[in-house]
Amino acid sequence: MAEIGIRLGRKALAEVATVVKPETILAWHRRLVAKQFDGSKRRSRAGRPATDPELEQLIIRLARENRDWGYDRIQGAVQNLGYAVSDQTVGNILRRHGIGPAPHRRKETTWKEFIRAHLEVLAATDFFTAEVWTCVGLITYYVLIFIRLQNRQVYLAGITVHPTEAWMRQVARNVTMAEVGFLNGCRYLLHDRDTNFSRSFEQILSAAGCRCIKSAYRRMAKLHHPDKGDQTNKFVEINEAHARLLNWAQRPRFQSRTALPNSWCYDASKGRWLPPV
Repeated sequence: MAEIGIRLGRKALAEVATVVKPETILAWHRRLVAKQFDGSKRRSRAGRPATDPELEQLIIRLARENRDWGYDRIQGAVQNLGYAVSDQTVGNILRRHGIGPAPHRRKETTWKEFIRAHLEVLAATDFFTAEVWTCVGLITYYVLIFIRLQNRQVYLAGITVHPTEAWMRQVARNVTMAEVGFLNGCRYLLHDRDTNFSRSFEQILSAAGCRCIKSAYRRMAKLHHPDKGDQTNKFVEINEAHARLLNWAQRPRFQSRTALPNSWCYDASKGRWLPPV
């Protein structure tokens, strides 16, 4: 119908065509002509071919594992492995995955990336408590454990009612003992800012080649300071949390004296255990 309609012309179509409009028949004709010159089925894809996914993952891995490498150096490393890629393509791939240039990548090490990179030499330690009824009443026992993050192996370092500094020093000697110590081969130990992890405890670990890593209030305050453009409420929350930690009148030691007057309690403000009152 489209072929016949183009021969008749618009005026003749207006007199003959009664089912559809003449413009519709002429549009069908134009579509038939365009179809003869349509080569889209023979084209694989428009534009430049996509980068091999394996090469893209390699570039991302090199950028994350070598934070001081720029686009040119990553390009050279990839070419040494037999891949042909330009530095512009390297930059486009990294930007597409949210990875910035080398100067920014040096400052953006996250805890997740740090732990993944040091998983084989990383361990963590912490206390948990267990309430036990004895002949003298309810006693709180402090349990200290260590864990290797690579294989989730857990080591029970000790159980005590009074985790004194001398007890902590002995634990540090036990876990760093040559050939049999649990922390042999570990370079980093993660723990919180509990005052039981004293300076002498950290010095023994440091002498054995294991560095202690703990979160610091001053570092968090500097990161979220309003002068650096951060949100003011975040800075206020950090300061309020730090003030509560320093307010030892609200610590459990006063509650324990009230509930268990015949028990020892830990005075965190002085860093030592106090005898029963």
